[in-house]
Amino acid sequence: MIASEIPNIIKSFSKKENPYRCILIDGVWGIGKSFQIDKALKEIPCSINISLFGINTVDEILTQLSVKMCSGTK
Repeated sequence: MIASEIPNIIKSFSKKENPYRCILIDGVWGIGKSFQIDKALKEIPCSINISLFGINTVDEILTQLSVKMCSGTK
């Protein structure tokens, strides 16, 4: 995958007719994944972005989601 394709992928997933609500983007370090994701999510209301780096349990994921939802940050 080329990092510049990420915004188009995210936009296609944000359409209401799409049954999926989660995206996992994986790739080598330093290709611009985070930059492109942040860029795309700025255009999508009610979106949440969490990093799974260093996450070891589902509880840690839920904690990250809760913090983001309560603070209103993406």
